[in-house]
Amino acid sequence: MPEKIVIILGDTGGLGKAFAQAFSAAGDIVFGASRTLIAPSDTTYNRHQVDVTDEADVIKYVSYFREQAITPDIVLNCAGVMDQSLLVMSSKDNFLKVFMTNVLGAFLVNREFAKLLMPKKKGLIVNFSSIHVEAATVGSGAYASSKSAIETLTRVFSAELASTDVKSCCIALSYVKDIGMAAGVSEQVMDSVLKKGPSRRAISFEEVFQIVCDVADRKIDLTDPVLKLGI
Repeated sequence: MPEKIVIILGDTGGLGKAFAQAFSAAGDIVFGASRTLIAPSDTTYNRHQVDVTDEADVIKYVSYFREQAITPDIVLNCAGVMDQSLLVMSSKDNFLKVFMTNVLGAFLVNREFAKLLMPKKKGLIVNFSSIHVEAATVGSGAYASSKSAIETLTRVFSAELASTDVKSCCIALSYVKDIGMAAGVSEQVMDSVLKKGPSRRAISFEEVFQIVCDVADRKIDLTDPVLKLGI
């Protein structure tokens, strides 16, 4: 298989870091980006400092690929934040912070990369949602609401791109084991959330990686661009 060009937003931890390591290990060309600038020696791939909530930053980042004549095969939007608090106790600032990163960031990333990919008539943009949307978890209201918005955002982007060969999808995930995504979630809350889903199970990162590869290779029908894994 020819090597893929993969761009990962939010690559310094959790899902994004795991993807960067997995695609690099597979011999693919990886570009990572996050708000945090780390030393080049700390990674084996190309990195940029990008704030997904800053429109100028995202436009500049996408312009880099346009100027370098680089067309990605996969764009993974893993940038996100989680706020654990009751909605009745949440401050406006915290609520906005979650929506700015998770929803506005997804909008800007999808909009600008879609513009890059559409003339090439190729490529895949992937967003991520959560089991907390269906579980409507108490204590994760802002996060769950933002992920629900991302699912709708993805469906609309997918419809707008339907006449091209550019695909947009959102993968809604259960708890992913061993990559730190559930580090701040108690076992009691996790058990309660998992019991609300039909599969009632946490998932491995290998499953997540495989579904992304299968979608990129057009092995999965995207009649509904929101795919559920472990939910």
